[in-house]
Amino acid sequence: MTEILLLIFIPLSAGALAYVLGNLPSNIFKLILALSGAFVLAMCFMHLLPHVYHVISKEYVKGDLIVGAAVLSGFLIQIGLEWLTGGIEHGHSHVHEDQKFPIGLLIGLCLHALIEGLPLHDHGHEHNHLLVSVLVHKFPVALILVLVFKSYKLSHVKSWLYLLLFTLMAPLGMFLSQLFENSMEDIGNVMMLITGSVIGVLLHISTTILFEAGENHKYNATKLAMIVLGFVIAYFTSM
Repeated sequence: MTEILLLIFIPLSAGALAYVLGNLPSNIFKLILALSGAFVLAMCFMHLLPHVYHVISKEYVKGDLIVGAAVLSGFLIQIGLEWLTGGIEHGHSHVHEDQKFPIGLLIGLCLHALIEGLPLHDHGHEHNHLLVSVLVHKFPVALILVLVFKSYKLSHVKSWLYLLLFTLMAPLGMFLSQLFENSMEDIGNVMMLITGSVIGVLLHISTTILFEAGENHKYNATKLAMIVLGFVIAYFTSM
């Protein structure tokens, strides 16, 4: 229950913050992205990937290859989703004021959130690390999503309904995985492989954020400090 409350509270609070602040300065948002991207990347390498490799390698002879394939599938999934979202997950927001709000963007983000929520039903040892990584990733996504809503001049009612729909997708993913729990004998290993795919999604997003953290791929001291801070926070969070 705590996980569901956090998955609902974090995006909604980010959306409320976007309404309070108005148009967030681009340099501030890039720093938030750099911090979140560095944190998620560090969590993937320090905990999530090692754990999935460890579990699956004990179950299958070619476990390392299977996990690698699962992670790469996450990369492909994210590339496919970005055809719909336009890369809003890592800070891109191409707004055309003369056009209607692209509903495909919302559909892509909802599918993205649904996939992220699937392995969160598993309450294994690394569950909290994955949950925290997803929450840290969701905050800037919800923030920029509301800013995009405002840029397209959507009504407050429609904006909040869309944000709520996006917010509920991860809990829905948890619910769907729970439904399948009793119908599959090997559900634990399946969830591990789905976790591998989600890690691939997170790796794609976080590395894109870091590579694009500076203009012309140059990092100023402040952005570099935020990246280092993200690594440090991830390290101490997971101790």
